[in-house]
Amino acid sequence: MQAIINRFKECRRVIRIVAFGSSNTQRPQTNGNSQNWVDWNDLGLAWWYGRFHISVNAGINGQTSQEMLERFETDVELFRPHIVFITCGGNDCNPAKKVSLNAFKGNLATMIARCRALPDCHPILQTYYSGDIEGLKKTFSPGYDSKAVAEAFPIYMQAIRYVASQTGCLLIDHLKRWEPIRLSDYPLYRSMMFDLMHMSALGHTVFGLDVLRQFGVTPLGDWKASCADALRIQKMMDDLETR
Repeated sequence: MQAIINRFKECRRVIRIVAFGSSNTQRPQTNGNSQNWVDWNDLGLAWWYGRFHISVNAGINGQTSQEMLERFETDVELFRPHIVFITCGGNDCNPAKKVSLNAFKGNLATMIARCRALPDCHPILQTYYSGDIEGLKKTFSPGYDSKAVAEAFPIYMQAIRYVASQTGCLLIDHLKRWEPIRLSDYPLYRSMMFDLMHMSALGHTVFGLDVLRQFGVTPLGDWKASCADALRIQKMMDDLETR
């Protein structure tokens, strides 16, 4: 990560960033026309380092890692990116999608390898935020086994950590940050969620701030005031991590 930060500081040439994922990445219509985490990352980097990068949002709602891999050439490699965020698993853990745990791990490893085959490209794996596990277990939707998803979700998120450790890929573990809030302050957690599996505008802001922190970016001045609620939650996450 330090090499990426140094490149931003040098500001010698444009850095191309691709955010590759599903509904977690795609800018949602349910977000009240607010920024999602990709927007926050783009704006924060520009505010901190200047406009020395181009961001591409390659999120498509509902996709699994297999479907993402099938469009990797046109939606990632075509842009010759220097940074690729890979954020998936929330659909893979749905048994109806028929992506086994081993296949999921293999797809992640393949995407990482294909990123590294590009010139000067750094893949970054991300876990999800916390899905509402208890809520999913109590919900019934025709054609969607929410209980099975709830049981598989933590296993697939752990698989992301495993692949990151095995490949030496950079990892941002959002789930580790969100779980203590979900377990200790459910109403606050729910304020960061639009539904059982998708973030609200506030959740996207918290998620985006945690991504920006990896690049050495800290909100200041008017920008800090505009995301005060998200910064408060981020501080709570920090405090819970140190306990």
